Amino acid sequence: MWTEWVSLLDAPEERLFWPYLVSALAIALLAGALGKVSLRTDLFTRALWWHPSARADYGLFFVRALISILLVAPLLVSSTVVAVKVVLLFSKAFGAPPEWPVGSLGTTVIYTALLFVTSDATRFLLHKAMHRVPLLWRFHQVHHSAEVMTPVTLYRTHPVEGLLVALRGVAVTGFVGGAFSWLTRGQAVPAEVLGVNAVAFVLNLAGSNLRHSHLWIPFGPLEWVLMSPAQHQLHHALETSGHEVNYGSFLSLWDALSGSLVRATKRPAAFGVERAHLNHDPWNVFSLLGGPFRRR
Repeated sequence: MWTEWVSLLDAPEERLFWPYLVSALAIALLAGALGKVSLRTDLFTRALWWHPSARADYGLFFVRALISILLVAPLLVSSTVVAVKVVLLFSKAFGAPPEWPVGSLGTTVIYTALLFVTSDATRFLLHKAMHRVPLLWRFHQVHHSAEVMTPVTLYRTHPVEGLLVALRGVAVTGFVGGAFSWLTRGQAVPAEVLGVNAVAFVLNLAGSNLRHSHLWIPFGPLEWVLMSPAQHQLHHALETSGHEVNYGSFLSLWDALSGSLVRATKRPAAFGVERAHLNHDPWNVFSLLGGPFRRR
């Protein structure tokens, strides 16, 4: 079982893939050398990595991996199965598609971009629903109760939320893949790096792990399109408890269009949710798992 957990460091589809961690560290060191961040107080400190909230992250990380292997994974079908069923459905409903007018290179570019945009947009919608729908917020607040943030905090999610996120990924990838495969008569091949959408791979390599950190790194005007680490830290700010602010994953464009975008101008004083509003103890792994099921 230990090998399953360690294998995340060698899984390009996971944010803990070691090149992503190395690139995030390199960016952090560069920002520190330029005087943009304080590495001593925001990165290289035991108070951060051994905080009770961080220790809860580590514990939940291992428990979730076990639950995912034993319970969640068997419930999921692959996106390939969904795609095949979509192709058959479209063929039956609409017959043969018209001749696809784009060459192989253009098809790959369009398909890669379409997969990335639809995946990011549906992540935004699900994330927003997690905040707006009271039943879903009961589970999503497990993620927001983190009082310090490290890359492992990304995995501080309740298994119920993990299942919903996985279902979203399978459904979106399968539907878009099947529809585009039908439309292009099987020519649809996305550009990938190590099995990961090329756009997502590049953005992960560009420091996505810094979004769950204490390193205040804004993107300036690019924040209207791309979600900066600083913007996501505002999403976790104690002052807002994560509501109405910066729901996007890679792209902040969806927030800009829906009115929830906030530029990174003032660093939050603290992260988390007021304890009086929580259904669990943010420092206790068993409470993180069981608390959302209890009625308040």
